[in-house]
Amino acid sequence: MRDSRRKEIAAYITRRGSVTMPELCETFHVSMNTIRADVSFLEQTGTVEKVYGGVRAVQQQEIPLFAQRAQLHTEAKRAIVRQAASLVNDGDTLFVDAGTTTMHLLDVLPLEIHATIVTGNLHIIAQAYTRPNLELIVLPGALNRRTNSVSDVSTLEFLGRYHFGKALMAATGLSADGKLNVSSYLDHEIKHLAVQQSDHRILLCDSAKYGAAGLERYGPPDHRHSLSPGAPRPLPQLRHLAGDRRIAKERTLPMYKIEPHLHTTHVSRCGRLEAKEIVAGYKAAGYSALIVTDHFNRTTFEHLGIDPAGKSDRIGAFLEGYRRVREEGERQGLRVFKGAELRFDECENDYLLYGWANELLAEPEEIFRMGIAAFSPIARGQGALLIQAHPYRHGCTPAIARYLDGVEVYNANPRHDSRDALAVHYAQEFGLIGTAGSDCHRTEDIARAGIGIECLPSDSMEMMRLLRSRNFRLLKNGEVFEP
Repeated sequence: MRDSRRKEIAAYITRRGSVTMPELCETFHVSMNTIRADVSFLEQTGTVEKVYGGVRAVQQQEIPLFAQRAQLHTEAKRAIVRQAASLVNDGDTLFVDAGTTTMHLLDVLPLEIHATIVTGNLHIIAQAYTRPNLELIVLPGALNRRTNSVSDVSTLEFLGRYHFGKALMAATGLSADGKLNVSSYLDHEIKHLAVQQSDHRILLCDSAKYGAAGLERYGPPDHRHSLSPGAPRPLPQLRHLAGDRRIAKERTLPMYKIEPHLHTTHVSRCGRLEAKEIVAGYKAAGYSALIVTDHFNRTTFEHLGIDPAGKSDRIGAFLEGYRRVREEGERQGLRVFKGAELRFDECENDYLLYGWANELLAEPEEIFRMGIAAFSPIARGQGALLIQAHPYRHGCTPAIARYLDGVEVYNANPRHDSRDALAVHYAQEFGLIGTAGSDCHRTEDIARAGIGIECLPSDSMEMMRLLRSRNFRLLKNGEVFEP
């Protein structure tokens, strides 16, 4: 995944101090054009800077501990929070962000105000206990000493249940172009979701934040409710943050588009498309290759009328959908590769399997009984790639990361909420490969997602090696995007 590669490049440059462009090409096994694009992106984020003969790391401003930050610019912070409190009305439902300015809200909020507060801010939580007019909803999560709050992946799921009249937001820094900076990916996701769920957004930010750096950047604040004296003007609007994830409108899209997650009616009971429909649809959408990932589970074998413990050619029957799509692909000029979507008896998790030899799945009954912990070392020992599909969809749970090579960070099936933001965070947290797939079952699913590559693989094993290399881009409705 490009985002992962760029973070690895940034970390590499930071460790080395300075490097040459050819060194980066050799280290990350990509072309000079790709490295130039990656370095240009990192330069725009303020992570690196170009120098004669190469590139060097930019020293980021260190973010002090919460207790230290809380003692800085206290008068300015209290003045700002007083303005914020004046915007709170009786009966409001508020989201209160973690921060050294937002923490002072209840110091100045009139005692007679009745309001509902949703927060993970520990200072607010402690103070609200003695305020009977306030209904307090505490977000779940692990203790984050850096922000004096609770936050983890579970915070996102819980936060998404609520709608706020007003969101009181904080930031690590405010750049000259009006972009808000935060110090971690999880902070970014929590703020992004809070803004999405609110009618009005109020930024509380003192002048010391202007120009301060952070690890993640997000949309600019709402000019009407920016309580930031001395800020660069004009400030654009925070509504951009509340919109859909950023689509990277690049000048040159990947030469080849590939679908890594699709099902056929020939094998998968839930599949509705025959080989001709699949190939014609993806051909019309400009795709160059497909990976057929029919369901490999008990339901499939029952649907096919085959005993998974029997003596018949069970793998041959399972691969019927792949063979038909491949043959149709040969007629229409589309490459087709072999995959599978496994489910074990232990739970409802699904795992996309790439780059496997038929012998690996030769005994379906044994496979179903194994579970991911037993199957993973066998599959990966034979060179296969294991990607957990839609790990946060209802009924699924993310597998232990050490059993996986990656997770599907964008599942475009329109009939399910796969909660992709959580999958993105899981991949980032554990350094896993992130893929995107249409999870195609019906006509309306065709080409909703995929991956983009510069060089088209010749067979299923080469396709697996490309996925393992992470040298691809994610596609959403045919466009490159970064989740």
